[in-house]
Parts: sequence; C-alpha cells; structure tokens
Amino acid sequence: MGSESVEYASVLHNLAVLDFEQGQFDDATRQLRRALKIHENRLGPNHPASAQTLNSLSAVYAGQGQIAEAEPFVHAGTCDSGEGAWRGRRCPSVTLDNLASQYRRRSQRAIALDLSLRSYQIARKVYGDRHPLTCLRLRTVAVSYAGLRRLPEAKELLQGILNIQQESLGEYNPVVATTIANLAAINDRLRRSVEADTLYQCALDIFQRSRFNEMKLATR
Repeated sequence: MGSESVEYASVLHNLAVLDFEQGQFDDATRQLRRALKIHENRLGPNHPASAQTLNSLSAVYAGQGQIAEAEPFVHAGTCDSGEGAWRGRRCPSVTLDNLASQYRRRSQRAIALDLSLRSYQIARKVYGDRHPLTCLRLRTVAVSYAGLRRLPEAKELLQGILNIQQESLGEYNPVVATTIANLAAINDRLRRSVEADTLYQCALDIFQRSRFNEMKLATR
C-alpha cells in the first residue's frame, strides 16, 4: 500500500476520525487534508470518497464551533450520486443538517433554512421522496420555517411528513410521535389550542405505548 494510494487515504481518514473523537482536532484536520489530496488526485474531486472527506473536514470544524471554517467544506462536499455511491459513507445531507443546527442555535435562522433545504434536496436525491431519512430532513426544514415564523408552511410540511411516516413506519412509532408533537407546537403558536391539545395527547400516548413495549421486550 503506497503513501499515495486510495487505500492509504482511507487509513488516514479512519485515523482522523479517531483523532477527532479523542479531541485531537489539529491531527484530525491534517490527516483529512492529506486524505483529501489523495482522493482528489486519484479519484477526482466529484467522487463520493472526496466528498466524504470534505464532509468530515466540515464536521471537525463544526464540532469545534468553527462554523465559518466548516461551511466552505460542506458546500464543496456535495455529490449528485445515488444511494449506492454513498453506501458505507456519511452522506453530505447529514453534515449539512448538523451545520444547520449550529446556525439555528446561533439564531441565524435564514442560513439554517438554506442549509436545511440543501440537506433535504440531497437526501431526496440519494434516498427518494418517501425514505425515513428524507422525511427527517424535511422535518428539519419545517422546524427552520417555524423559526422564521413561517408557520403555515411549517404546518403543511409537517402534515405531509406525518402522512408518509404513518404509512411507512406505522401509527405508533416514536418518530411519528415526534412529528405529531412538532405539529402540535405549530398549532399552539397559531392559537389553535384545541387542535394542539389533541395532537399533544396523541404524541404522549404513542410515547407511552412505545416505552411500555420496550419494557415488555426487556423482561422477556
């Protein structure tokens, strides 16, 4: 295995992940930059492996709260490939979604919405319209809309997501309950208190039922 081979770049990438988990951010960044250079030289800048390395670089910076440094990497680390190309790799949608969360925490909601929309668009292209992960990314878009007080748009998105999740995951899935709770919060802000209370109770019932089922499984 040569020091300029794709296999060596993969080793560097894995070492960088370990460095990052141990808080050795400078080492992680250095390893990822070396891996990126090899991937781009050997595979091209648009290959999923190159995009994956860019996303990892973004994650290292974002994990330290260095949003300005992270953003160029996450914007570059997108890929038009389908799900097969990303199998076993971290899809850029995940990093964009994480970066959007950082901006929401900083009350930079317009930027968060833009990142959430890009995250959703990538997930939709990679996984398809009705995939659970795509629905989660779209739910983040709805949360971003709500943060900008675009409540009718948020409500419409959440209702569509809920319909898909109930059909694909079942009515008593905790993921469904979270979406219902989000929908309840939107109705509450729209001063539709009766509808909000009904939805909150529904979400609570699902959470309690799910917890009860988990306890039953644990005692078997």
